[in-house]
Amino acid sequence: MEADIPAKREEIGSASDESNPFNLLALPTALLLRIVDRLELPEELAAVSCVCRLLRQLSSDSRRWETFFRQRWAATRTESGKTPDVDSAKRSSWHKQYNSRESSSKAYTGRYYEDDTMYGHTETIRGVRFQPTLDLIASCSADRTVRLWDLKTRRCAQVSKNPHSALIRTVEMDLDLLASGSSDKTVRVWKADYSLPQLFTLSRSYKLKGHIAPVTALATDEQNLYSGSWDQTVRVWSKDSLRRVATFAQDDWVTSLIVRGRRLTTAVGSSVRCFDLETGKCVANLQDVHVGKVQAVEGTQCGRVVF
Repeated sequence: MEADIPAKREEIGSASDESNPFNLLALPTALLLRIVDRLELPEELAAVSCVCRLLRQLSSDSRRWETFFRQRWAATRTESGKTPDVDSAKRSSWHKQYNSRESSSKAYTGRYYEDDTMYGHTETIRGVRFQPTLDLIASCSADRTVRLWDLKTRRCAQVSKNPHSALIRTVEMDLDLLASGSSDKTVRVWKADYSLPQLFTLSRSYKLKGHIAPVTALATDEQNLYSGSWDQTVRVWSKDSLRRVATFAQDDWVTSLIVRGRRLTTAVGSSVRCFDLETGKCVANLQDVHVGKVQAVEGTQCGRVVF
């Protein structure tokens, strides 16, 4: 018997050889189910379920999910304040119970989030920008104000003093400046002050003139600020001097624009166009991409994919 043991080990080891690969799915379903039942963590079951349909079905039927379901909701309360009746899973599918309670309590991937509504604007909000490094939100509104919101306190940190004479249509923010575009045909800019906790003070702004129609879109890169308008142009402004350094002519209203890498992409009428910022030439013109006018455009950081 002892002489047979090495031979068996060698035979088992040869199963991993490329000429004779070991196929786990060739095992009987009952044995696969026993293997899946040995998995204790939901993360492990989730990983196994991604292999194939058979393992997905077996892992979905694992009692570990029901154990996880009961443990998760035992000390949890729903929005109504009542403790969920986990025993009700016996009377109906615990799969449906789990999905229903996850949805009703707004819990995903083991973390709970809260809905926070911050009040301040008195008219329709037209644009929002988020600065994650500072937990700061900038918003603009038809009430002709720009507001900065501190997400740590959930309060409005600053309010602009009516920088525009008409509704504000768009806002842009990065670590260098905060800008707003308005129907009064101007762009207002607040430069960053790194000694301030909110980075900007809205008591003083710079006015950029040049557009002859409402400013509807703003974007930035490391050197420049870009503004699009219904006057069928995109103007490029230096961040340092706040002077216009270039203009990209369009043939319809500019409703949205982004800058990715060295590419400027604009939404113009029902078309999307891409410009090379170094040469100023249009390198792509996607016409009639939508039935109506394109209202927004986005893209990947490399600028190769636009949506």
